[in-house]
Amino acid sequence: FDVRVFDNGQQTLEELNRIGHPVVLITDFGLKKGPDGNHLTGFEINDAVKAKYHDMPVIMLTGDGSLWERANGEGMQFLVKGHFATTDLKNILDAAQRKLEGGRT
Repeated sequence: FDVRVFDNGQQTLEELNRIGHPVVLITDFGLKKGPDGNHLTGFEINDAVKAKYHDMPVIMLTGDGSLWERANGEGMQFLVKGHFATTDLKNILDAAQRKLEGGRT
């Protein structure tokens, strides 16, 4: 994987538009404000990404386990910080890699 790190939600969306279709997106629920002062949540990033790349897996990281139901309902993988094994993340990334190798729909 070619890993890219973005500082805030606004930068994430701008860079995704620039670089094209990523394999997987890992985002936190709580993101920093962008330079324009806007604050995008992980759910807003998910909505924007899914509108353009409907088949791309999105993994949400958060310290708030109560968000699980909403994330699961929106088709997101969900990992609670401090409560998941490295193998959980590896399994999600392996599945994304297999999907990439099999071609996108």
